[in-house]
Amino acid sequence: MAKLHLLLLFCALAWAVATATYGDDLAEEFRRPPDSARPWVYCFWLEGNVTRQGITADLEAMRRAGIGGLLFMDGAMGNPAGPHRFMSQSWRAMFKHMVSEADRLGLQINLNNDPGWAGSGGPWVTPEQAAQKVVTSETILQGPVHFDAALARPPTAKNFYRDIVVLACPAPAAGADGKFRRIENFNSTKSFAGGQDFAGVVPWPRSISTNPRWPLVPGPQT
Repeated sequence: MAKLHLLLLFCALAWAVATATYGDDLAEEFRRPPDSARPWVYCFWLEGNVTRQGITADLEAMRRAGIGGLLFMDGAMGNPAGPHRFMSQSWRAMFKHMVSEADRLGLQINLNNDPGWAGSGGPWVTPEQAAQKVVTSETILQGPVHFDAALARPPTAKNFYRDIVVLACPAPAAGADGKFRRIENFNSTKSFAGGQDFAGVVPWPRSISTNPRWPLVPGPQT
């Protein structure tokens, strides 16, 4: 209870100092925050799947919820292609409608200068110059044996791949069912922050791909 009293006293003193410094304007802005203090949201157009009615409905809902602005991006999450391709004539008409509606509702807009999240996409960026991620494959052998064959190639994007390293290590002991012991309750977001597979499914957040079937680290040796 004493700590609560001290906290309330501190808040009261901070409010008194702020009021004395900035006058009644600060107190009034706390009661009725100005547009500059309103939160912003992300706004994505995914593969051109937008309509004029949908744009208006979204912006009006933002305004009713007290949103002050939106960060606009054109992108894709593996969804089917819509009718309004990025920078096409119909896309530009939709964008103009969004800007007009935002102005009518008193909303602000900030945007990327190209499609995608990173702000650096475009057909001029070749696969070898694009953002890279580490991918892996595994080949399990029962030894002793002489192995002379091509290793399995990891999954690729745009058919671009470069070797980094080949590692050979003992596999952990197999269980009673003959399968290798695996990590239980493995969550990729706790290590490499998830990843994007090549079937169009994009877990969030996107980063280095991981595999929940990685083997367990061997326990202490006796």
